[in-house]
Amino acid sequence: MTHPDLQHKIFLPLDTEYECSGYYTLSNQMQETLNLDHTITWKHSKSLPDDVDFEYGWLYSSGKSLMECCPASLSSSWEQAHKKISSIFRTCVLAKVPLSEHCFYDLVPERDLNNFLHIKSLILKNVFEKYDRPENYEFLKSIYVMLEEISSHSLSVDVGVLNVHNLPSSKKRIYQQQDARAKYNLFGTRTGRLSTVKGSFPVLNFNKDHRDILVPRNDAFVELDYNGAEVRTLLALSGNTQPIEDIHEWNLAHCHGSVATRDEMKERFFAWLYNPDSKDSSLERYYNKRSCHEYWDGHHVYTPFKRKIESDSFHSLNYLIQSTTSDLVLENALKVHQFLKHKKSNISFVVHDSIVLDMDKEDFGYLKSIAAMFEETRYGNYRSSAKIGRNYKDMRKIEWRQ
Repeated sequence: MTHPDLQHKIFLPLDTEYECSGYYTLSNQMQETLNLDHTITWKHSKSLPDDVDFEYGWLYSSGKSLMECCPASLSSSWEQAHKKISSIFRTCVLAKVPLSEHCFYDLVPERDLNNFLHIKSLILKNVFEKYDRPENYEFLKSIYVMLEEISSHSLSVDVGVLNVHNLPSSKKRIYQQQDARAKYNLFGTRTGRLSTVKGSFPVLNFNKDHRDILVPRNDAFVELDYNGAEVRTLLALSGNTQPIEDIHEWNLAHCHGSVATRDEMKERFFAWLYNPDSKDSSLERYYNKRSCHEYWDGHHVYTPFKRKIESDSFHSLNYLIQSTTSDLVLENALKVHQFLKHKKSNISFVVHDSIVLDMDKEDFGYLKSIAAMFEETRYGNYRSSAKIGRNYKDMRKIEWRQ
């Protein structure tokens, strides 16, 4: 996609997490307000209006850093400018300057700041000149902005409970960081499954024994968790409708063969699913792994969400199912996020096939609608379970369908 007149569309917001405000543009340099002609920037910022259709260079680059996108002609200049700004920031930290009270950019000499932002803008310009717009750009943008908004809500850690746990000091520092947030990397894995940014709160690999340290900022956590999401995705891609009951119980009733329990059925299913050479006539009456070959061209998997994933034959089904399921979870999380936009409750974090809501008591009346919204996917109804608790560990199951 080409962008005419890039010079007059590119801008960089200066409102980092330290409450700065202002914009840098290639055409007019520093300015306090944003002209609506400026629609091209590097990353999302909380200061940007919701009703403007911005283009984000970071999404065009598939998550690369500015240094990775930097043309050779600017690499030396960018390295020096970035080093200068980083040095000033470290000095502020060592001097214990309260950056929550002062805008960092106000502390940078004007000449150094202008040079840094000018080179950054030229790198951004190069991205839009050299990189193609991703086919799934609109989907990526909506998910990316949602994740940025989710990460803007700080998490609440019960320090008293934390001190009860016998944890190494390094782990404690991560858990009790002053402004704990779940920050996600949309491009951290091959399939698009979420990973967390280094240094942010590790909600994706959070030890179950320590989850009681995490408490809601409102009245309760509510977790909505899909039942057998990857199993249901394969069922959908095989052309079948979704059963309303527990998927592993359904498999046990229809494809049991020699197994007698739900856990045995679950183990047998996944052993068959992710081994391309495995055969199981009972399962293959309802699940067609071969039908998924249409998504693989011998070199890449092309998912229903328009992701292109390099893959060999052995991993193609795994990548297809994992990526499609992950994007489906995010697509439905987006519906919930938008529903809660102007309410006190919010999505606190996303964990694999589930979302965890930080619910205010005023919004409990919406829970049935929210859960139903989460279940209704593009592939039919993905049954989910719901749990509620005053911390993330002690969660009890609730039946919202009553």
